[in-house]
Amino acid sequence: MKKCLFYLAIGIGLASCSEKKQKPVTTNVKSSVENITQQNQEALDDALLTSFINDVGFDFLNKCYYERNLNTYIRDEHDNLKEFIDPAIGLRRYHLPGAMVYLSGKDENYGFMDFDDFEFEPTDQGESTLSVMDVNQDPCELDFNQGRTAYLHLVKELPEYFSQQTNEVEKVVLPYKDAKIIVMYVMDKYERPKALFFIDTPKGMKLGFVDDAVCGNR
Repeated sequence: MKKCLFYLAIGIGLASCSEKKQKPVTTNVKSSVENITQQNQEALDDALLTSFINDVGFDFLNKCYYERNLNTYIRDEHDNLKEFIDPAIGLRRYHLPGAMVYLSGKDENYGFMDFDDFEFEPTDQGESTLSVMDVNQDPCELDFNQGRTAYLHLVKELPEYFSQQTNEVEKVVLPYKDAKIIVMYVMDKYERPKALFFIDTPKGMKLGFVDDAVCGNR
């Protein structure tokens, strides 16, 4: 299988030191440190994305997505899926049965209904691509190339959900503080994005959340 990887280059503007009017030394030092810190963080983020693609991304797609039905794997807790799940986080699914987005786990059958899709098995036709997308790019406008292309980027937090226990919109609290989160978008049966959230754990990036409510998906 031929694998392809594309990155979107992001330019970083650096302040010029040739201006006639110099700012106070302390300000310049602070600005320089901030620039260096930002560049270092971007380098670390790029390294994390590259590592994810090489160590997790394609492996997950081949074992749980291509020529397989991911919803069935989730519902049946397939062995192929278990290696990508962290016990402390588990796996939960965002779904939109009505006006509010719910988050359901194993005890609620992940929010699946009988009429949900348990048949669609996408194919990469011998070639798959993982593309790092711009964080400002609209996932609802992604071109999945008939399922052969998946997209990913880092996010700072998980989507909120409506809690039936509190009747309020809640945030997800992870057991790992400041854990990095990578979202990977794949195509569902209706050519809409299905979001897969991978969390940085002590044992690597693990799938913790599946979002079938992207772009108003049911």
